[in-house]
Amino acid sequence: MLECAWDLLEVGVVNRHHGFHTPTLATIDSDGAPDARKIVLRQAGRADRMLRFHSDARSEKAKQLIAEPRIALTFYDPAEQTQLRIGARARLHRRGGFADAAWAAISPMSRRCYLAEQASGQAVDWPLSSLPDSLSDRRPSLAESEGDGRISWRSSVGRTSWNGSTSPPRETAARAFRGMRRAVSRWTG
Repeated sequence: MLECAWDLLEVGVVNRHHGFHTPTLATIDSDGAPDARKIVLRQAGRADRMLRFHSDARSEKAKQLIAEPRIALTFYDPAEQTQLRIGARARLHRRGGFADAAWAAISPMSRRCYLAEQASGQAVDWPLSSLPDSLSDRRPSLAESEGDGRISWRSSVGRTSWNGSTSPPRETAARAFRGMRRAVSRWTG
């Protein structure tokens, strides 16, 4: 099951139409309540059990991850009828080798998300882009895309829970008819 889970995570990184590309991340807010939102999976490292994501450094999500790094991720792919729940610990990287390498791999157009004048999740009277007027209708140059809002973070997977109609994914319909497959895995250390 673990190999199948990592296969689907790796597909989710490269296929933006796959259900595992946009998992739901749950954190704990400053009042101790759960806070969930969709995020984009950027990298899945099977060997070191690492998942990489990006975020706006000014966001509530980043503040929550600093205050409480334990997170829950839920991946679901309707085509596979498979859900993967992951318990992990987040580690934020603003500068340095990991963050700089992750940032270098992002196109200037994708970096545009982190150039907003207001942090994501900030209350506004009316939906707006928050981009500077100079970037509202064009792609930023590489130099312009070096905004201060960037942050990359990785999660070290500690627990997985697999619920799926197939085991491994993409079994024949005859095998899938046997019902849901379930498995739980934990790592220590």
